[in-house]
Amino acid sequence: DGQSFLLANELGIWDEIVKRKLTNSKFFKLDRENVSEVAKYSSIPNFLTNITAKFDNLEDKVKIPIIDDESILSFYVIYRANKKKVFDLIKLTR
Repeated sequence: DGQSFLLANELGIWDEIVKRKLTNSKFFKLDRENVSEVAKYSSIPNFLTNITAKFDNLEDKVKIPIIDDESILSFYVIYRANKKKVFDLIKLTR
């Protein structure tokens, strides 16, 4: 807490956690598509999830996991067994 961060405009469920945990931080909010591009050329830290890390091109950046009980969320999906595309999406997120 207390640093400046690059952050996507809409974080969904993470918005409340960030506001509550990082009250002394400053955020440079960008469209989700632009965060990765700016992060690539900036020294300002940014947040990744296990999902976004698979798609961002930030190989030269050090990734430091956040070890906090609130940084881990479980999602549950109910789908028809014959909908293979949904199953492939679920496998991608692991």
